[in-house]
Amino acid sequence: MKFYDALLKGFYNYLSGKLNIEKAEISRENIREALESRKFPKERTDELIHILDTCEMAKYAHLPAHDSDKRMMALARELVLELERLG
Repeated sequence: MKFYDALLKGFYNYLSGKLNIEKAEISRENIREALESRKFPKERTDELIHILDTCEMAKYAHLPAHDSDKRMMALARELVLELERLG
């Protein structure tokens, strides 16, 4: 569970800074809007939201994640690299 907690916190902190969203205001809706306005592909946004959902499910519901830690980390890395290309 620590892995998913760390990934969740890291992603929220990264997205807050990258998308200029105050930490208190960060939500899936605000993330989607910010990425849409930057022309980030919808299917990649959906994958990002999937990471957040999976991490929260593992953290709060104490349910095992369906994706492996390695797969989640690889997908998170891919998404961050794409987000960095947005400028």
